[in-house]
Amino acid sequence: MRAFAIAFLLSGVCFGQQVTVRVVNGSDGQPLPGWKVSVFFVNGTPGKQDVKELQPLQTDSDGKAQFALPQPVPDVLNVYAFPQTHNWYPGSVKTKTSVVMQLGTQSPSGVKTPEKVRGQPGQILILAKPITVWDKIIHTLLGPLERG
Repeated sequence: MRAFAIAFLLSGVCFGQQVTVRVVNGSDGQPLPGWKVSVFFVNGTPGKQDVKELQPLQTDSDGKAQFALPQPVPDVLNVYAFPQTHNWYPGSVKTKTSVVMQLGTQSPSGVKTPEKVRGQPGQILILAKPITVWDKIIHTLLGPLERG
């Protein structure tokens, strides 16, 4: 019963609230404009999930894209960010909506991230990793092995 009361209170608090997705360079925190952002709202239990996709968004000059939470408030948010060039790896975050609204969340970056680059309440931070020359060399050498 207590879990139901908490969920009920959170759903009223979260409904209609804006969520900001911010895509930044994971190394230096600089915003990355022009990235395509796909958001999926997930409700239910594994095996019986109801998934709804939001119209694709695009990051602005500050690397931000915003959307409003629907009613009923989804249990989980799946967010994917895709670059417009082949110089970056795509990023993603899968997290509970309540965590985003209360604390904020961020993707792992795979690179050393400056302390000032942290997610905030109501924000999903995608820490993008650039594709290096070394990554391209490894892919070229090992790519044929992966294809079987």
